[in-house]
Amino acid sequence: KLQRFFSPIKKSPLVHLRGFVIYLDWWLNAVIHVFFLQKITYALETRDLKLFQMMLFFYGLFFVYFYTFEFIFRKYGWTEVMNQVMRDIQADYIKKYVKLDNNYTEKYWVGKSISIIDRWIEKCWELIAITTEWWAYFLVSLCFTLYMLGSANGWYVWIFILLFVLMILISTYLNNLCLQYRKLRNESKNLFTKQLVKILMSKNEIFQSNKVENEIHILDEYLQKNTQYNKKMWWPIYGLFWIPSAIIGGFLLSIFYFLGNKVLDGSMSLSQLIGITGSIIIIQK
Repeated sequence: KLQRFFSPIKKSPLVHLRGFVIYLDWWLNAVIHVFFLQKITYALETRDLKLFQMMLFFYGLFFVYFYTFEFIFRKYGWTEVMNQVMRDIQADYIKKYVKLDNNYTEKYWVGKSISIIDRWIEKCWELIAITTEWWAYFLVSLCFTLYMLGSANGWYVWIFILLFVLMILISTYLNNLCLQYRKLRNESKNLFTKQLVKILMSKNEIFQSNKVENEIHILDEYLQKNTQYNKKMWWPIYGLFWIPSAIIGGFLLSIFYFLGNKVLDGSMSLSQLIGITGSIIIIQK
């Protein structure tokens, strides 16, 4: 399944590589600001004018590089990934759909078939783009955070890795819980669309038989089911976003407490604390 999901990347590797490089540059931009903030703070702490001027100079160069890069690659990234993924999927799966036995395809009404194909293709390219961007963010922010933590104390690196594994396990469990309710909600949405198409296609018959209110009542029932499924999904969705954020927030507070005391007793510089907390805040976001 995973190989099939990423098959569009295999078909058009250059398009996706350009997108990945652009996403990498976006998240590198966030990390670099923390890096220069740390170095400039250190230069001010030590009253090192030469280092201060040098950091400002390279900081300015980075701004020039970043906006030049963004201007050159403004026509790439998601702008070309979206349609390329849709083209690759259509080239494979619509051919397969056309070759299916009519007895099999007739089990599904036309509106549902269109909904399945159209939504599936759209969601597929969105997931591929999100996955590509997430991995770029993950690699940049995680490596930078581990580097910053390792510069203070190796134990913090291992603690952070354990917390990170814990967050992945919690997120996986909550996501699986959410998927079962999302599946039920999607089925209810498809039935709602089917009922709506029925009303539009059979409006004269419904009007003559005085069943307008009954048909509307069926629509209301599907909407009520959707509301129930949304409520059941809310807890896992809430936990999916806020539990990892709370874990990182608690880790950040402990960093402030333990390393803040080191800054106060002079065994650590303020710039180092700023670099570490800045990298953790990026991870949290």
